Amino acid sequence: YRATISNSIGGAPVVDFNPNSYNPSSSQTSWNSATGEVWTVNKSTTEGQFTGQLVYRTQLSFGGTTQNKYFDCNTNVVVNQPDTVYVAYKFDLFSAYQGLYDSKTTSTRQTANNSASSGYIETYAGGSPLVKTGLIQNAISLITSVYNGASSSEQINNGTEVTGNAGSSKMDGLILGGLTNSLPIAYQLNGNIYSFLVSKQAD
Repeated sequence: YRATISNSIGGAPVVDFNPNSYNPSSSQTSWNSATGEVWTVNKSTTEGQFTGQLVYRTQLSFGGTTQNKYFDCNTNVVVNQPDTVYVAYKFDLFSAYQGLYDSKTTSTRQTANNSASSGYIETYAGGSPLVKTGLIQNAISLITSVYNGASSSEQINNGTEVTGNAGSSKMDGLILGGLTNSLPIAYQLNGNIYSFLVSKQAD
């Protein structure tokens, strides 16, 4: 919420508490008000108490194959089924095969990618791809992919789940923004990934 103080009813603010002025790229602990004062974010020093820390979720931007952008994560990270992957993302432009993420080892892969110019997302783990259509270009969406063999599922936002046997592959390492079909990394994402979460259970 925002609060302002003025010297008269309806007058211009002389104090303006506006948390939307906080910019995590310039400071993690304070922001400068439009009226000149500095507002400081304080946190408790006691373990386990509410910290008061403002948190900013990282946004990864990818520019497609011409810019050769992707993120390569540690191959020692292994997550066996059942597991659930959540990705908040946005496609700037639909085109065939844009990878949101992929396991790093091609023989044991869990993937989610856009497979058609019409806006088409699939979750795959070595079985039958689970497919959702009707995506909106240049709009933030959440894909929830449950990898659980024959009980796998895929959901976009809070829409109807698609269920089936996506396969039994595990997540062995991680590529964000591309697929490990070939080297260099193929089918790179033209868009953004806002959050990437993995739960080691079938949520």
